[in-house]
Amino acid sequence: MLSLGDCWPTAEIDVAHEDFATNATHAWLAALHATGPWRRQRPIILSGGPLDDHALELEAIAALLRQRRWDCRVLGAHTPPASLAQAVVQTDASAIVIVCHLTTGRTAALEALGAPELRHRHVFYAGDAFASARARQDVPGHYLGTDLAQATDLITTTIASRRG
Repeated sequence: MLSLGDCWPTAEIDVAHEDFATNATHAWLAALHATGPWRRQRPIILSGGPLDDHALELEAIAALLRQRRWDCRVLGAHTPPASLAQAVVQTDASAIVIVCHLTTGRTAALEALGAPELRHRHVFYAGDAFASARARQDVPGHYLGTDLAQATDLITTTIASRRG
């Protein structure tokens, strides 16, 4: 998907190409299934930034977590901070992942990350809006980086080490 994004400025692809690739990736991720029963734990909520249009990274992280038998709930793109907070309370989520790529949406994502309902829970964040060390200063939670497998490892080891 990153390679496709690099083709936009040169007009090598258009929206139809991106939509086709995104839909194929959605279908592939949806076909992945966990082997065995879910772990006995509260769910992990995955949310796009309030102004973000895409949620493919969320679905990819969720697929990897589900492969490890973690219960995940993907809220998707454009999730308002109040809706995320409500979902966290209603599901009694153990952890929250927010992915925000738009620097213009960083302030709204920070509002979501700082919601009182997220306190005393594991909070993780990723995306281009937090790519620089400066953009991560004073952001609550754990930065997941850019590698999906490493991000999944960080989420699972953090939750597992602080349970119970």
